[in-house]
Amino acid sequence: MALFEKWLNPAEREHMPGIRAVQVFCIALDTFAPWQVLLEGMGLGILTPEISHVYKIGQAQLDLEAARKRLRKLKDKA
Repeated sequence: MALFEKWLNPAEREHMPGIRAVQVFCIALDTFAPWQVLLEGMGLGILTPEISHVYKIGQAQLDLEAARKRLRKLKDKA
């Protein structure tokens, strides 16, 4: 607990936790908020299973539309 308090103390600038320490912190507290804050600062985000699923659906829809367009072009040439 003392280690977590040291990491979370805004006045403590000498000791910054490493990547593995942040991973342990996230697992211990069952949160990915530290990673989310870091990634959002770079314009990125965490790819959750739900977001991944929506992405895959969207990509499949785009692929389907492209295939239909190719099919129409082939039919028009015939």
